[in-house]
Amino acid sequence: KPLPDTLLQDFQHYERALSDALAGRDPYAIRTIGPAYFYPPPALLFVELFAHIEPFVLKLAAFYAVNIALLALMVHAVAKQYGFAWRSVWHWYVLCLGFAPFLELMHIGQINVVTLFGILSLFLQEATAPVLAGTGLALAIATKVTPLFFLGYLFVHKRGKVIAATIGMIALLLLLSGLRYGIAPLLTYPDVFGELLQEFPINPNSQSFVSKIAVANTHQFQALLSQLPTSD
Repeated sequence: KPLPDTLLQDFQHYERALSDALAGRDPYAIRTIGPAYFYPPPALLFVELFAHIEPFVLKLAAFYAVNIALLALMVHAVAKQYGFAWRSVWHWYVLCLGFAPFLELMHIGQINVVTLFGILSLFLQEATAPVLAGTGLALAIATKVTPLFFLGYLFVHKRGKVIAATIGMIALLLLLSGLRYGIAPLLTYPDVFGELLQEFPINPNSQSFVSKIAVANTHQFQALLSQLPTSD
C-alpha cells in the first residue's frame, strides 16, 4: 500500500477507448504507442466485461482471477492432451504463473492471455470440434489480428469446417461490436492497423526474442542498453 499507479495501466487505456466508443467518439484518436488502443473493435467487448466493475480493487481481483484461471486451464489442457499425470507437470504451473512476461501482463492489464487461449483452443479442437476451434481462432483474431495467419495453416490441413466456423464467428463479433459501438470504429481500424505495421519500436522493453534480434545491432538500441544500470 498504496497500490501502484501503474496497476492495470494499459487496461485503463483500453477503458478510455471504450468510453470514447460508447460516447460516439473515435476510440483510435490517440495513435501513440503506450496510451493508444490498437486492438480491433470487437476486443472492446472483452474490455467491457471488466470496465464497469467497481471499486478498482474488485476489478483488479476479477481481472487477475480470469487471467490466472485461463493460463492454468491452458496448462491443464496441454498436459491432458499428451497424457501427463499431475506429478509430472505440477511445476509447469509454477513456471507459467511465475513467468516474468505474464507477471508484467497482469500488472499493467494486457489481454494477451485471451489471445493465447483462443490459439490453444484452435489446435486442441481442430480435429474433433471445428466450431470450438473456429471460435477460439476468431477470439484470437478479434483481439490481436495477426492470428489471422493461422487460416493458412487450416487451409493446408484441409480444415474447411474450422475455417467456416472462424469466418462465421468473426462476422458475429464484428456485428456485435458494430451494434454496441457503432460502425465508425470498424471503418477506422484498417487505417489504424496499417499505421501499426509501420511501427518498429526500438527500446529495452520485454519484446519477443525475434524483435530483440532484429534491433540488437542498431545504434539506437545499443545506445539504450548503455544507459541501463549495471551491477558489479
